[in-house]
Amino acid sequence: MRDMEAILVVWEAFAAAQLPAARHMKPLALHDHAREILQAVSKDISTPQSREAQTEKSLGLAPILSSAPETAAQTHGFLRAQSGFDINQLAAEYRALRASVLRLWGDDSQPESMHLDDIIRFNEAID
Repeated sequence: MRDMEAILVVWEAFAAAQLPAARHMKPLALHDHAREILQAVSKDISTPQSREAQTEKSLGLAPILSSAPETAAQTHGFLRAQSGFDINQLAAEYRALRASVLRLWGDDSQPESMHLDDIIRFNEAID
């Protein structure tokens, strides 16, 4: 992913602002699993998907890989809860991630080159 480091900087800055939970968190803890989450999103977007699979995924019926019983996003959520983040702060963290990626994507692309299907796939992967 080309803008990984820029996205991680924004992620960490946003997470650090989630007080009081983030007050004593070190940078590594603030962006824990962020790289893995973004890599999973990138892999998901680049994997071919049928309309049927897209519908299944949107209904929460995506297949679970036996080799990955827990995703980086699930681990991240669990660790955030242990650190004192509430559900609103965690949702805000993903909302900020979504906004920063889409902003960078838009800044780096011509409007006509941003395909609606790619944006939909990105949003599905984040969700």
